Amino acid sequence: MTILNFSIEYDAVNSHNTFTNGDTINGRIIVEASKETKVRSLVFIAKGKARVVWYQHYGRNHHRVFWAKEKYYNIEHHILREARQDGTEVIGKGRHVFPFSFNLPDRRIPSSFKDCTGKIVHKLKAELKQSMKLTKKAKSEFTFRSKADMDVPGLLEPQYGSKDKSLKVIM
Repeated sequence: MTILNFSIEYDAVNSHNTFTNGDTINGRIIVEASKETKVRSLVFIAKGKARVVWYQHYGRNHHRVFWAKEKYYNIEHHILREARQDGTEVIGKGRHVFPFSFNLPDRRIPSSFKDCTGKIVHKLKAELKQSMKLTKKAKSEFTFRSKADMDVPGLLEPQYGSKDKSLKVIM
C-alpha cells in the first residue's frame, strides 16, 4: 500500500465550530505516501444537500415510500491534474499537505439537521485517483447554521399566549 494516510481537515472560525452563509472555510488535504507515487488527480469537493424519506400507510398491509433530495451547492477544485504525457502527477515519499479555501454561498441554505426521517448535510470531501487502483476518499462533515431571514412578516412581533387545562385525578 503506497498511500499510508489520506485525510481532510478544516479550520474552525469560532468557538462553536459552526459556519454560516458567506463564510470562508480554509483547510488542508493530507496525503502520506510510503514511496514515490503516481497520481491521476486530487479533487476537493464541498457539498450541501438534503434527503428525506416518509411513508404513507393504506390499510393494514399496504404502504408507499416517498423520498426527495435536493442539492444546495456543489463546489469542486482540482488540486492535482494530469500534468505529464502519461496522464499522471508524481508525489514523493512522505507527508504532503494541499491547502484549500472556498466561500460558502451567501444565499438561503438550510442549517445542518439529522433525524430518522431525513437530513441536511454539509460536508467536505477529497478524492485521490490513481491508475488501476480504487479511488481513495476522505470526508469531513461540518455544522452549518443559516443566518436568520429578517424579511419574514411578523418575525419581530411579540409572541405570547396561554392555555388553561384542568386535570381530575380519581382514586
